[in-house]
Amino acid sequence: MSYKAMIVEDNAIYRYAVKTIIDWPANGFDLAAEAINGKQALQYMETERFDLILTDVSMPEMDGIDLIQAVKSKTPDTIVVMLSSFDDFRFVKDSLKLGAQDYLLKHDLEPESLLRMLGQVRERLERNRSAHERQEADRMEAESMFMKRIMLGELTNKDDIDRKAAERGFSMRESSYNVMLVVCLPEFDADIGDNEEHAKKRIETGVQHWLLDQSGNVKALTVALSPGKYVILLSFRGGRNEKDIGDAAGELASGLIAAGNLIHRSLSVGINGISVELSELKMRLEQTEAALYQTAYEGWNRIYAVDKAKQAAIDLDPAYLHHWMSALKEGNFEAVESALEALFRHVRTIRLPKQAMRQLLFNVFALLGVQAEARNIRSAVPGDWHGTVIRALERLDSVERLHEQVLAYCRTVFETNRSKKVYRKEIQLAIALIDARYREDLSLAKLSHELNFSANYLSNLFRAETGMRVIEYLNRVRMDKAKQLLADPRLKVYEVAEKVGYQDTSYFCKVFKEVTGVTVSEFRKIG
Repeated sequence: MSYKAMIVEDNAIYRYAVKTIIDWPANGFDLAAEAINGKQALQYMETERFDLILTDVSMPEMDGIDLIQAVKSKTPDTIVVMLSSFDDFRFVKDSLKLGAQDYLLKHDLEPESLLRMLGQVRERLERNRSAHERQEADRMEAESMFMKRIMLGELTNKDDIDRKAAERGFSMRESSYNVMLVVCLPEFDADIGDNEEHAKKRIETGVQHWLLDQSGNVKALTVALSPGKYVILLSFRGGRNEKDIGDAAGELASGLIAAGNLIHRSLSVGINGISVELSELKMRLEQTEAALYQTAYEGWNRIYAVDKAKQAAIDLDPAYLHHWMSALKEGNFEAVESALEALFRHVRTIRLPKQAMRQLLFNVFALLGVQAEARNIRSAVPGDWHGTVIRALERLDSVERLHEQVLAYCRTVFETNRSKKVYRKEIQLAIALIDARYREDLSLAKLSHELNFSANYLSNLFRAETGMRVIEYLNRVRMDKAKQLLADPRLKVYEVAEKVGYQDTSYFCKVFKEVTGVTVSEFRKIG
């Protein structure tokens, strides 16, 4: 790292000597300015910041003593070293008392003494920088935790919030305009080396790269709200209109998504403009999360702005839920499946908001629990179904995935006590083929070709006979085999994936979680 230095000396010969006696850049210093007196030096300091000032004592208009006082008042961290003649020694003592670090005698100025001084100055600057970085990191962490408490509703009193923010010198309250970005990632999978620490580091790095492209007057604070969810608070100060600020925030969001794509990591970003009122953070977060829930309908790797997400809410038509409830009570699985399909098709059409989706799923699981209890199969529905629903919504699971999960629980409720069915010959052949060749790259097209059926005929018949799609049955077979293999601790996860037909370990882990309800790591701990 190069430090910025300035020489303040009214004698041109001494200035030239100091400049040329050593190689300043080679020793870590950029000799950025020369001044003939303290007054001119202060003028330079209006536009530039200097790490080291090498100044004469006796100069016209403003001498070195007055300059030290002005420098220490303006930038206390700047190091000042005096250039002294023998006649100035009484002034040197005063300069050292005022904060000068060292002095050099002009008449004995040699490369060795100047280099020795620069080495000592550089060490002090590096210590100061390290201390400043630690202090700034601690301040940022404290501000992050403070903002997190507001967003989680732990701090609610506006006057208390403003007072504490002012006392601690937090930056957001000093801004002219602020923007909130909420970044959400799909759940982490430790089996492929993914974790919270790596994700937060990637986001912080992306924010720092974006800040380098900004014209200044903007600060960023990253708050880890929960695993996979991060809030980025951007503080803008003066000179930029709302459109420019919105464009800049959009560039940051796009950059984070692009960086995620490079490592095959999906994410979604919600954007919301916020005022300088810190007490509004919780409300603004709720608005942004509501916009982000569009991920469940439109998918990942998109930006969802609050103003674009606002639309008149359409209530769920209760007839769809009642129809499903009636089929559930009648005990007809085919009718339950059909009614559930209609219900979720209606949900996708009206784009049910997050809170309404939560209530719907609570109702669905509660009704399934009643049916499971009536059939004496309590294990068919997860005991912590409240937590199951909340986690699925926080993960921004797609509506299709929610539909599949509910259907899987419905199937469990109805099929647990069902006697084993004798399938038609065509389906028996398909099942036998899957059971024998699950390690291969099987697909509906390949199976239908092997069995000399049309793909559409096999798909419809297989679902009618088994209640499952072909790919669902194939995944179940593979996961049953995977569970047996995972019982052997000597096998790596990627080896198990390959043995059951998956070349992509990440995709294998995803399917395993969908089918079994637990991650590979969790399964191995349980087993």
